Amino acid sequence: MKSFFNVVLIGAAGSGKGTQGELLKKQMNLLQMSAGDVLRQHRKDPNGKYTKIINEYIDKGQLVPSEITHKLIAEFIEKNIFADENKYNGVIFDGFPRSIEQLEFLDKFLSKNGNKIDAVVYIDVPAEKLVDRLSGRYACSKCGELYHKKTKPTKVEGVCDKCGNTEFVVRDDDKDKNAIMERFKIFEETTKKVLEEYTNRNIVVKVDGTKAPSEVNEEITKQLNKIKK
Repeated sequence: MKSFFNVVLIGAAGSGKGTQGELLKKQMNLLQMSAGDVLRQHRKDPNGKYTKIINEYIDKGQLVPSEITHKLIAEFIEKNIFADENKYNGVIFDGFPRSIEQLEFLDKFLSKNGNKIDAVVYIDVPAEKLVDRLSGRYACSKCGELYHKKTKPTKVEGVCDKCGNTEFVVRDDDKDKNAIMERFKIFEETTKKVLEEYTNRNIVVKVDGTKAPSEVNEEITKQLNKIKK
């Protein structure tokens, strides 16, 4: 089995994690894997084996059982990476793992296929900065593309750059500063042990996420290229 370059990308909502993931996947030819995206794909599949049960959990506001999430992630990686070893150079695990249980699953799955996590990029942004960023955030109601009133408005006012849709939405928990702070608190609590474990392995790259996206990207790619060598 080919040895791929596998990266975990960690950052709170509003840290710019999605933007950096998009840049890295193009620059380093990596497959971007988000557990949320994988679940959303299966929600839309009318013939999917787990579609009904996934929808039942999400519609109730509950977490999909780890057993199902892990299985779907494994299938996604096997199909897109291990089945065609020349298509990508590796994987960006976007916001995953978020718990020790998920970390252990990922270790076991990758090890079984002769691979491992090579680097963990932690985009660090203070809570007060996240409030400023998230309170101005909105998304296309059709394709989900994210925008910001100050830092990333649509090129044409009121029209999505990606799909041309003219309707936008703001998450309820992006409207309330207290809700944003609570999300950050939960993020810190859930990722603390994961970061500690990866730090003990000496594979964490911590970057200042308050800088401009281009500067953050420059620092990330510089550090990853050192590790890749």
